[in-house]
Amino acid sequence: MSVDREQAVALAAVIEACTCTTLRKASRVVTSLFDQAFEDTGLKSTQLSVIMAVAVHGPTTIRRLAELAVMDPSSLSRALPRLEEMGYISKTIGVSKRSRSVEITEAGLAMILQTGEMWEKAQVVFTEAIGSNDHPVLLDLLGRTISVGLRDSSLTEDQA
Repeated sequence: MSVDREQAVALAAVIEACTCTTLRKASRVVTSLFDQAFEDTGLKSTQLSVIMAVAVHGPTTIRRLAELAVMDPSSLSRALPRLEEMGYISKTIGVSKRSRSVEITEAGLAMILQTGEMWEKAQVVFTEAIGSNDHPVLLDLLGRTISVGLRDSSLTEDQA
Protein backbone atom coordinates (compact mmCIF):
# COMPACT_ATOMS: atom_id res chain seq x y z
CA MET A 1 0.00 0.00 0.00
CA SER A 2 1.39 3.34 -1.03
CA VAL A 3 0.61 6.34 1.13
CA ASP A 4 0.91 9.89 -0.15
CA ARG A 5 3.18 11.21 2.59
CA GLU A 6 2.99 14.81 1.42
CA GLN A 7 -0.82 14.78 1.42
CA ALA A 8 -0.94 13.11 4.85
CA VAL A 9 1.51 15.63 6.36
CA ALA A 10 -0.43 18.54 4.84
CA LEU A 11 -3.68 17.21 6.32
CA ALA A 12 -1.98 16.62 9.70
CA ALA A 13 -0.82 20.27 9.71
CA VAL A 14 -4.39 21.44 9.16
CA ILE A 15 -5.75 19.13 11.84
CA GLU A 16 -3.00 20.18 14.27
CA ALA A 17 -4.38 23.72 14.10
CA CYS A 18 -8.02 22.67 14.51
CA THR A 19 -10.29 23.78 17.31
CA CYS A 20 -10.08 20.53 19.24
CA THR A 21 -6.29 20.32 19.19
CA THR A 22 -5.86 23.99 20.03
CA LEU A 23 -8.31 23.81 22.94
CA ARG A 24 -6.60 20.68 24.30
CA LYS A 25 -3.19 22.38 24.14
CA ALA A 26 -4.57 25.47 25.88
CA SER A 27 -6.24 23.28 28.49
CA ARG A 28 -2.94 21.54 29.26
CA VAL A 29 -1.16 24.89 29.67
CA VAL A 30 -3.84 26.30 31.98
CA THR A 31 -4.08 23.05 33.94
CA SER A 32 -0.32 23.08 34.46
CA LEU A 33 -0.44 26.67 35.76
CA PHE A 34 -3.14 25.84 38.30
CA ASP A 35 -1.53 22.52 39.25
CA GLN A 36 1.62 24.46 40.14
CA ALA A 37 -0.44 26.91 42.19
CA PHE A 38 -2.07 24.06 44.16
CA GLU A 39 1.10 21.97 44.52
CA ASP A 40 1.36 22.54 48.30
CA THR A 41 -2.09 21.01 48.83
CA GLY A 42 -1.15 17.67 47.28
CA LEU A 43 -4.09 18.00 44.93
CA LYS A 44 -4.29 18.58 41.19
CA SER A 45 -6.53 21.28 39.75
CA THR A 46 -8.75 18.56 38.30
CA GLN A 47 -9.33 17.13 41.80
CA LEU A 48 -10.08 20.57 43.19
CA SER A 49 -12.57 21.22 40.41
CA VAL A 50 -14.43 18.08 41.46
CA ILE A 51 -14.39 19.19 45.12
CA MET A 52 -15.75 22.60 44.10
CA ALA A 53 -18.44 21.06 41.90
CA VAL A 54 -19.56 18.86 44.79
CA ALA A 55 -19.67 21.90 47.08
CA VAL A 56 -21.73 23.94 44.63
CA HIS A 57 -24.07 21.21 43.36
CA GLY A 58 -24.14 18.59 46.12
CA PRO A 59 -25.53 16.56 47.54
CA THR A 60 -26.24 15.05 44.16
CA THR A 61 -25.86 11.82 42.25
CA ILE A 62 -22.61 10.95 40.54
CA ARG A 63 -24.39 10.98 37.17
CA ARG A 64 -25.82 14.47 37.75
CA LEU A 65 -22.49 15.75 39.06
CA ALA A 66 -20.78 14.41 35.92
CA GLU A 67 -23.30 16.26 33.76
CA LEU A 68 -22.81 19.51 35.67
CA ALA A 69 -19.01 19.19 35.64
CA VAL A 70 -19.05 18.12 31.97
CA MET A 71 -17.22 14.90 32.82
CA ASP A 72 -17.63 11.29 31.83
CA PRO A 73 -19.44 9.52 34.71
CA SER A 74 -16.91 6.66 34.77
CA SER A 75 -13.98 9.13 34.94
CA LEU A 76 -15.69 10.96 37.77
CA SER A 77 -16.39 7.67 39.57
CA ARG A 78 -12.69 6.80 39.38
CA ALA A 79 -11.70 10.22 40.81
CA LEU A 80 -14.07 10.13 43.78
CA PRO A 81 -12.51 7.35 45.92
CA ARG A 82 -9.25 9.28 46.38
CA LEU A 83 -11.14 12.43 47.38
CA GLU A 84 -13.25 10.37 49.75
CA GLU A 85 -10.11 8.78 51.28
CA MET A 86 -8.70 12.26 51.82
CA GLY A 87 -11.93 13.22 53.59
CA TYR A 88 -13.02 15.97 51.17
CA ILE A 89 -16.23 14.32 49.99
CA SER A 90 -18.52 11.57 51.17
CA LYS A 91 -20.59 9.12 49.16
CA THR A 92 -23.83 7.69 50.39
CA ILE A 93 -26.43 5.36 48.93
CA GLY A 94 -28.88 7.41 46.91
CA VAL A 95 -32.62 7.08 46.43
CA SER A 96 -32.17 3.67 44.82
CA LYS A 97 -29.59 1.21 46.11
CA ARG A 98 -27.80 1.40 42.74
CA SER A 99 -27.28 5.17 42.80
CA ARG A 100 -24.75 7.02 44.92
CA SER A 101 -25.02 10.52 46.25
CA VAL A 102 -21.96 12.71 46.72
CA GLU A 103 -21.62 15.60 49.15
CA ILE A 104 -18.92 17.91 50.44
CA THR A 105 -17.44 17.43 53.92
CA GLU A 106 -16.12 19.98 56.39
CA ALA A 107 -12.58 19.07 55.28
CA GLY A 108 -13.63 19.69 51.67
CA LEU A 109 -14.99 23.10 52.55
CA ALA A 110 -11.78 23.88 54.45
CA MET A 111 -9.72 22.86 51.40
CA ILE A 112 -11.72 25.21 49.21
CA LEU A 113 -10.98 28.05 51.63
CA GLN A 114 -7.30 27.05 51.82
CA THR A 115 -6.92 27.13 48.05
CA GLY A 116 -8.72 30.43 47.52
CA GLU A 117 -5.59 32.58 47.64
CA MET A 118 -3.63 30.08 45.53
CA TRP A 119 -6.40 30.09 42.93
CA GLU A 120 -6.54 33.89 42.94
CA LYS A 121 -2.80 34.18 42.28
CA ALA A 122 -2.96 31.72 39.38
CA GLN A 123 -6.01 33.50 38.02
CA VAL A 124 -4.15 36.84 38.09
CA VAL A 125 -1.13 35.32 36.32
CA PHE A 126 -3.36 33.90 33.60
CA THR A 127 -5.47 37.04 33.23
CA GLU A 128 -2.38 39.23 32.93
CA ALA A 129 -0.83 36.85 30.39
CA ILE A 130 -3.80 37.01 28.02
CA GLY A 131 -4.87 40.55 28.89
CA SER A 132 -7.56 41.72 31.24
CA ASN A 133 -9.75 42.89 28.34
CA ASP A 134 -9.56 39.51 26.61
CA HIS A 135 -10.20 37.40 29.72
CA PRO A 136 -13.97 38.04 29.92
CA VAL A 137 -14.23 37.46 26.16
CA LEU A 138 -12.40 34.15 26.51
CA LEU A 139 -14.68 33.06 29.36
CA ASP A 140 -17.74 33.99 27.31
CA LEU A 141 -16.50 32.02 24.30
CA LEU A 142 -15.62 29.01 26.43
CA GLY A 143 -19.00 29.17 28.17
CA ARG A 144 -20.74 29.22 24.80
CA THR A 145 -18.57 26.31 23.66
CA ILE A 146 -19.59 24.29 26.71
CA SER A 147 -23.28 25.08 26.25
CA VAL A 148 -23.13 23.99 22.59
CA GLY A 149 -21.55 20.71 23.71
CA LEU A 150 -24.22 20.19 26.32
CA ARG A 151 -27.01 20.71 23.79
CA ASP A 152 -25.62 18.31 21.20
CA SER A 153 -22.63 16.29 22.27
CA SER A 154 -22.82 13.65 19.55
CA LEU A 155 -22.17 13.81 15.86
CA THR A 156 -24.83 12.40 13.60
CA GLU A 157 -23.87 10.35 10.55
CA ASP A 158 -24.57 13.38 8.38
CA GLN A 159 -22.08 15.52 10.33
CA ALA A 160 -19.29 12.93 10.48
